[in-house]
Amino acid sequence: GKARGIPYVIDASYPQFDAVTPDFGAVNRQLATAAAEAGERVIPGPDADNGGGNYNGAPWTYAQAYTLHRPGPNAITVYVRYDSYEGGAYSLVGVSGTLVDLRTGKAVAPESVFLPASNWLRELTRIVGADISAPNLSEMLRQPNRYVFLEDHLELSFNPLEGGPYTVEIT
Repeated sequence: GKARGIPYVIDASYPQFDAVTPDFGAVNRQLATAAAEAGERVIPGPDADNGGGNYNGAPWTYAQAYTLHRPGPNAITVYVRYDSYEGGAYSLVGVSGTLVDLRTGKAVAPESVFLPASNWLRELTRIVGADISAPNLSEMLRQPNRYVFLEDHLELSFNPLEGGPYTVEIT
């Protein structure tokens, strides 16, 4: 498409879970909404610099692809990789994850994966703090989309502006 004379391209794929039981409706809506919201951000708005109507820069883009991983017999991880350019000097590249419980059809938050008495948040903050220098790291680690549960390890995802590498691997 084109908005305000600036071309944009959105190419986003995400899975849809189909089953009569359990009901995957909420997780399907969550995945679709996240892709739609990310795509909408690359449609140039009224404040976008269009070079006085003579825009000749790169198209604004949002590209998203996914893979599915099986960290256990009752779970699927939706591993999303994205690349977004919204004008300016650089693009944003990253990953996010959604852990889906195949028995309930619901997305699973990290506090439901780790044992409640295990001090998991404090331990992950300590481990990740060696690579990520963010003052609100503990709050960031409460966000479920940062957790990518893979078959043999856990990846915690951060964007480049959050004080460190894109991912921290924990085996």
